Amino acid sequence: MTERFTDCSAPGTTAGVADYGRKTRPEMIAQYRAFFEHQRDEAERALAVPDEDLVVTTYLGSFVRKNRQVVTQ
Repeated sequence: MTERFTDCSAPGTTAGVADYGRKTRPEMIAQYRAFFEHQRDEAERALAVPDEDLVVTTYLGSFVRKNRQVVTQ
């Protein structure tokens, strides 16, 4: 049997939120706002990190990462 989901997204965007079951419009709008508020917090923290503190690595594979190497230049 297929499970029911309810989602919420904005026109012209590729991001949104979904939840199991039949939810109300206000419930999903609240989830949407909370999710993107959290994303904003994460983005602000990420953008505040100085370049010298960021770690860049190269590796083989998209699921199992092998041969990991730190990129220094």
